[in-house]
Amino acid sequence: MRIKSLPSTLRERKRYIAFIVESDHKISGEEAREALLDSTLNLLGEVRSSRLSLRIIKATSDYIIVGCNHISVEKIIGCAALTGEIRGKKIHLRSLGTSGTIKAVHKKFLSRNKEVIEVEESKVIFKGKAFTVARKFNICLDLVPDEEFLRRVKKLKVEYIGITQTDVRGE
Repeated sequence: MRIKSLPSTLRERKRYIAFIVESDHKISGEEAREALLDSTLNLLGEVRSSRLSLRIIKATSDYIIVGCNHISVEKIIGCAALTGEIRGKKIHLRSLGTSGTIKAVHKKFLSRNKEVIEVEESKVIFKGKAFTVARKFNICLDLVPDEEFLRRVKKLKVEYIGITQTDVRGE
């Protein structure tokens, strides 16, 4: 007698999350994996983290692909954002996005050009004001805020204003 599989309406819906590994030092894939699992256990504890259906699909020194159920996506992204260090090395896991298949994660988030292009003294007009572009990453721009902006948000520690090239064009 063969065991029947669950109907699709009763199966757990899967999601895959892509994270970029950012660190001052060279981090191995195993260290990045360990950092994510440690922060999840520290934040949620063993019982709640076991309900996430967390599984590391692939971990390299550049990125991590994580699988989970659809309910726990926000919790895992939150745990990854609170990752601070592993073995004395500072590390940050930045979420690139979520998808329903591993193939879509690679296509949407990991096949992009990963190089950060430094732009020297480039100017951009945004909302009627001229800003200096500090960095460019694909279509994303980091602008240096002017004195007026810093006065308005004086309690926040702002280094850059992040926008996209479509924002500059007004789309």
